[in-house]
Amino acid sequence: MLQQIRDRAQGWFAYAIVILISIPFALWGIQEYVGGGSDPVVAKVGSVEITQRSMENSLNNYRNNLRQQFGGKIPEFFNDEMLRQQVMNEMIQDALLTQQVNNLNIRAGDEMVKQQIRSMEVFQRDGVFDKDEYERVMKTSGRNINAFTENLRMSLGTELLANAISGSAFVTDAEIDALIRRKNQQRVVSWLLIDADSYKEQVEVSDSDIETYYNENKQSFRRPERVKLEYLELNHAALSADISVDEEQLRASYDERKEDFRSPETRHTRHILIKVGGDVSDDDAKAEAQKLLDELKAGADFAELAVEHSDDKGSGSNGGDLGAVERGMMVKPFEDAAFALQQDQISELVRSRFGYHIIQVTKVEGGDLQAFDDVKQKLADEFKKREADALFGEKYDQLAELSYADSGTLQTTADAIGVKVQESDWVPRTGAQGKFANAKIVEAAFGDDVLNSGRNSDVLELEDDNYMVVRVANHEEESAKPLEEVSVGIRSTLEKERALELAQKRADEVLKLLTQEGGSLGDIAADASLKLEQDKTVKRKGNQEIDPLVVSKAFTLARPAEGSSNYGKVELASGSVAVIGVSSVIDGDPAALTAEEHHSERQSMQAARGQSSLAGYIKQLRADSSVKIMNN
Repeated sequence: MLQQIRDRAQGWFAYAIVILISIPFALWGIQEYVGGGSDPVVAKVGSVEITQRSMENSLNNYRNNLRQQFGGKIPEFFNDEMLRQQVMNEMIQDALLTQQVNNLNIRAGDEMVKQQIRSMEVFQRDGVFDKDEYERVMKTSGRNINAFTENLRMSLGTELLANAISGSAFVTDAEIDALIRRKNQQRVVSWLLIDADSYKEQVEVSDSDIETYYNENKQSFRRPERVKLEYLELNHAALSADISVDEEQLRASYDERKEDFRSPETRHTRHILIKVGGDVSDDDAKAEAQKLLDELKAGADFAELAVEHSDDKGSGSNGGDLGAVERGMMVKPFEDAAFALQQDQISELVRSRFGYHIIQVTKVEGGDLQAFDDVKQKLADEFKKREADALFGEKYDQLAELSYADSGTLQTTADAIGVKVQESDWVPRTGAQGKFANAKIVEAAFGDDVLNSGRNSDVLELEDDNYMVVRVANHEEESAKPLEEVSVGIRSTLEKERALELAQKRADEVLKLLTQEGGSLGDIAADASLKLEQDKTVKRKGNQEIDPLVVSKAFTLARPAEGSSNYGKVELASGSVAVIGVSSVIDGDPAALTAEEHHSERQSMQAARGQSSLAGYIKQLRADSSVKIMNN
């Protein structure tokens, strides 16, 4: 077994290890080599201790990865408890595999470790490993090179073991063909819809029913702890909107900055260059250039002279053409001369570090000045932003200082900075809406200082240059909602439930007619004026305009005998009940797949089976090991 693992461990690494070790400082184990000390232990796996610091580091890295995946913000679905549990489980698995690597004496070689370090972008310059950069990064991050190397070696060894286990999965051709037949299977389906809403008129809900439901489900009718807030809001956009702009100021700014509003000017140029240097003295070059200039003034063709005499062979063969030239593209003497010429005008001799140029401008484009009215709004926006920036900084300082100094009220601060004290509607501890759903506001509002001590909050930085200070104006503990407040909702719930029960009962009657009395969906739908969809060929995925619950149910029904159908029912999200019949099953054809598609299916199946093998291996390691999670 050990030799088999070693043999398999020489293959390519799983995608997960590439992700893990391409971010070297995300490796929690680094802390174990360079840290130590009295850091609290949060879990113990055999002889390996997982410290609080390593746990927090891994958790922070996990959060950062999630932020990158979800565009900078972690979805609310990923609550802190879930993330901590996930990270803890992964660290325990890592520790279990690490111990097994030691037990099996699996060790990544020096060359493998070196190659991995050299491949890490954090240690590269211009895509190439740089030893100085490696040492600099390690030093500035406070890492010990030897400890990092050994920790990386251990991580590679762990992944070698994981890859050996997952890579041992084997899939036969028969299994692949069976998978394709099942995965690409199609079914011919018919269904009728029984609308629960059509039974509401038959439903009666009494006041007693409502009261009974209320008493049996009181926990569902709890009002969460909530507060009403007084708050001051300092918003950069609002400040900017309130700033008035004088048109004379804008015109003055326009006149001062006219060149900023001129479109870039381009000049199509050509030149003849006589180089200075080597065997050619400055005087000789100048004399030759002057001779050519005289010929041009006498009417010679510029392009012909350039082809014959220019030392700039790149442009010379093309009649000296340099194409469109913008400011900053050419050496300064050339640029100054070119942008001083009129169209078709030929320059005098121009000396640059290359030699002597004769320049002609063949076409002038751009350089147009935008009219004041075209840039007026841009100037106004810039003016407002400058004024708002200065005003915002001043008001922010006052907001922070005064709301802290006079923490028993917001009015003093409001008067000083010229904003209104606003009041929110009820803000629950959980499930707040709108701007008050911001976690910073909720955390501050229900914090001890604000909720229990009656103080103003710190300045809360929200988003888009928006800042807020809050205080509690009213507070209610969690309580039961009174019956009269929820009775309408309960009545609606009971009506829907009972109407659905009647629809389900009718669906059962239809199924009995179909399975025991030989009825057909078409006849039943026609007799009862029910909506019918007939003989639709559906796939497991990709069925547009067909309810996915209908498709899902259809693929749970047994394969029908030739000439018959199998039936079932399913409740739809719309509130209807669908009675479904499958009349035919068409298996997928393995021969219809290309070799590439067939190979892809094999890889997917092997990967899934390999992951299952690895999960089972880790589960057994955990069962055989001492794993203790501290409760502190």
